[in-house]
Amino acid sequence: MIRMKQIILLALLVLICKEGYAKGDSLFVRNLYCSKADTALVFEDGTNVIEIYVPGMKGSDLKLKSMDKSLRIADIKLKGDTITTWAMPYTTSHKMRLAVMDKKTNRIIKNIDFTGAKIPEPIARIGNLKDTAVDKRELLNQTAIFFEYPNSLYSLPYRIAEYRFTAHYSGKDISLPATGVFIPVEIKKIIKEMPANTKVTFTDIVATCPECNPRQLGDIKILVR
Repeated sequence: MIRMKQIILLALLVLICKEGYAKGDSLFVRNLYCSKADTALVFEDGTNVIEIYVPGMKGSDLKLKSMDKSLRIADIKLKGDTITTWAMPYTTSHKMRLAVMDKKTNRIIKNIDFTGAKIPEPIARIGNLKDTAVDKRELLNQTAIFFEYPNSLYSLPYRIAEYRFTAHYSGKDISLPATGVFIPVEIKKIIKEMPANTKVTFTDIVATCPECNPRQLGDIKILVR
């Protein structure tokens, strides 16, 4: 009888462990401000909103614990069965562990290894232009100015809010303000009329995003051949 109880108990333990591994294997995690989905990446000095979902478990039954002093997390917020927290890494030199745990049993469902990354200075970019000297037709084909963090997956949703277009040719000084991301018809008309080898500048570029402070970006200087 005792032997039978031991076998039943062992079977239950195995079942519980298998359930834990299955949940861990199918766990979904993402940083809302990382452009690559399902990537355990956090950005130093950035905004990191981590969402975690474990199929088969209620979000209210989950809790998080940072296993590394280099990764601090805020209180958990619940949205359906998805839990959300703000995270702040203090290093990019090694991976940082975040434990997803069963609140009732304190059992670790899975340790998530986060990698830290630095955020480059943001820039403004005209359409898909990469060169500082372009043909007039190529510049006219561009429709908008974009905000970007070069060579980074950081994707805080900034958009260009305003800028000024300046140029000098044929003894004339041109200075036109513009709002929004698009390049207006008035500016394109000037570009179309200007002679070859005219230098133009997009300056006073300001970008904004919801719940963010406005950011002033560097000038874009282009030689129009």
